[in-house]
Amino acid sequence: MASPLQTSGNSSEFSLLNAEIKPVINGPKMQATNETKHDQVAFVARALVIFAVKRVKAVALYVGISAFLGPASELLGGSRRQREDFTVPPVWMDYPNNIAFKLHEMASPQDWMDSISNFERLGKLFLSCKIMTMRSCFEFEPDALRMLKKIHQIPIVPIGLLPPSMPSNEDRGDDPNWEALKKWLDSKKEKSVFYVALGSEVNLSKEFMHELAFGIEKSGLPFIWVVKNNPLVGDQDIIPTGFEERVSDRGLVVRGWAPQLRVLGHSSVGGFLTHCGWSSVIEALGFGLPLILFPVAISDLGLIARLMHDKRVGFEIERNNADGSFTSESVAECIKRVMVDPEGEQIRQNAKAMKEIFGNVELSNKYLEEFTKCIEEFSSSNDSS
Repeated sequence: MASPLQTSGNSSEFSLLNAEIKPVINGPKMQATNETKHDQVAFVARALVIFAVKRVKAVALYVGISAFLGPASELLGGSRRQREDFTVPPVWMDYPNNIAFKLHEMASPQDWMDSISNFERLGKLFLSCKIMTMRSCFEFEPDALRMLKKIHQIPIVPIGLLPPSMPSNEDRGDDPNWEALKKWLDSKKEKSVFYVALGSEVNLSKEFMHELAFGIEKSGLPFIWVVKNNPLVGDQDIIPTGFEERVSDRGLVVRGWAPQLRVLGHSSVGGFLTHCGWSSVIEALGFGLPLILFPVAISDLGLIARLMHDKRVGFEIERNNADGSFTSESVAECIKRVMVDPEGEQIRQNAKAMKEIFGNVELSNKYLEEFTKCIEEFSSSNDSS
């Protein structure tokens, strides 16, 4: 029998894999792969790339990962073949930057060959595309957008940052926890609280969760921490025993899901400890909040963290380069640097200034209008050819 998502000989039939993607618990009507088995997630990702190669003539990516991946020729057998090759900025990124993976962010050696095949599929996708579009803007990443046009030789059309709209006070259908959260936040001083959320797809080990918890505790600062169910530990409570009681005077642990946009927009929140998902970063900088950078998954999160560090809107929690381990002391130190220490004052000011770009709806609408015009022109030229 053929492997999942692979054809058998010349047959057009596939061996199908049932990969269950479960709904988010206590949250909006959406699904996430955080409880899907690792090997099944890999097949889902591979299927999407195969579909795109066969059917799509335009591709939408995040600028940082696109810049780092480089031209199609590089993906189809270029100079980078070992994991270590991806831990330094590539030569084609011809502007000052430190955007590269750390070794622990790369796929494990046994998964590496599959990663290489995915790179090759992306290379074929890039070759087949007539337009490349990015969720970014020239105001934030002018050098990267210029460089992408140079290496791909096709139109690079940013669609803006697409900042989300704050839900209205009447719209509470997806915010079951908001009233209690707002009451708690209203009791705190302005910009005194840091918000902790690691996204719907990230699963930390129990050891890492405990170390993170101890670091949050050692910071001594008020916080809200969103903790979701983790299939890696079964029914065990992934929070250290006694943690919530010890921090009850200044901390709030929310189980499952929280209305992130409402929380980030509250005047008491002054920083965000984030897994560095691009949407989360956009939401935080849309409110001018500095970032405590904690990329904890094998994807583009590490590249986004390096970019934010380069832009000086956050500090990254120090971790061991080989295995990704970290200490509670490094967590506490980074939180305090971003939130209160004099060393972080420029970071806080820089993040505040980013609100003019990331929270600028008029600017975002301008990019969307230009994107729409470009697609219409592209469609017309294809119809006439």
